Amino acid sequence: MSPTKINRQPSPETTIESRRTEYLREWRPGATLGRGGTARCVLMVREAVAKIISQQYDEHSRPLTPHEFTVGRLLKRDDHNHADLIVDMFEWYPDTPSPGECTILMPRATGDLHRWIRERCQDPNGTARTPDEGLLRHIFLDLAKAVAFMHSRSELRPSIVHRDIKPGNVLVFTDPDSPDLPTLRLADLGSAREVGASRSSDGEDEGSSDGKNEGSIFTPGYTPPEFEDGEDWATSCDVFSLGATIHYCVFRRTPYIGLGDTVAGLPDHHTEDPVLEPVSLRGRSWHEDSDGPMLPFSNGLADILASTLDRDPDRRPSAASLIRLLGELRPIRSRRVVTSEQVEFEPEWV
Repeated sequence: MSPTKINRQPSPETTIESRRTEYLREWRPGATLGRGGTARCVLMVREAVAKIISQQYDEHSRPLTPHEFTVGRLLKRDDHNHADLIVDMFEWYPDTPSPGECTILMPRATGDLHRWIRERCQDPNGTARTPDEGLLRHIFLDLAKAVAFMHSRSELRPSIVHRDIKPGNVLVFTDPDSPDLPTLRLADLGSAREVGASRSSDGEDEGSSDGKNEGSIFTPGYTPPEFEDGEDWATSCDVFSLGATIHYCVFRRTPYIGLGDTVAGLPDHHTEDPVLEPVSLRGRSWHEDSDGPMLPFSNGLADILASTLDRDPDRRPSAASLIRLLGELRPIRSRRVVTSEQVEFEPEWV
């Protein structure tokens, strides 16, 4: 049996008006939570969030199912534990709340990883604090499992590349009984494509229902270097973006800098300088002397993180290998807390 392809289907015209009425009656949209690109998110009364995006149509002017929703439902068909690490998009309303727009309903999250890590990991005076290793391992492992699940292939679906992993596309769900170890879910599947499709054959990139195009996939700072060099995307691209996401959680910035820049003046992304190298994490360990370079986690975790950011995609581990490598790390020993002001960044290069 060949796996199901990612195919968007039109919605029957007879159901559009009734679905729009159902949306307004049952879900009762409220305040706008935020906007990004061509999308906006609205809080719903029934503990849900509505993501409102542009509605696309087929040649007969019938509303097409959003690509993001199609990919999400395809992934959820798998009876796999890690499917829970992909956000559940449980309803789609065509031409809603108004013609030219459509609505996808998702569970309400505590926030995204970008916001959550900033709010949780700071001192009372507002100074950014590096997450402890236990939390970093938890985040790293959850995201590795989610990415490995997307990259896997089954009888029900092809292998899928996310192509826009970043802290803002990771939703955080907290449990009052264990608020320090949140549940993470990978979201925003609008850029996701089947493994093996090339840029030239990826027609949907020229204008998808999610407002994505070839120039907007992979957010600057999380873009793998080989993609900016013109190569086609592959699963190794997601591994780089995953590593850049963890790097942001540690340092509050993305990993690549120009060789001519000082580390203190690190830009938000690495598209400004043609000569780029990642900040090396290998061989840097804890020092009780605050005058020395310090990292708030073990050499083993630093080495795994550095491997995901390798400029050569062939040397990056797969997401499945990351799960194994993280599981083989030694048990965590208690370390003293270090703020970002105590971490000295030296221009060391891989």
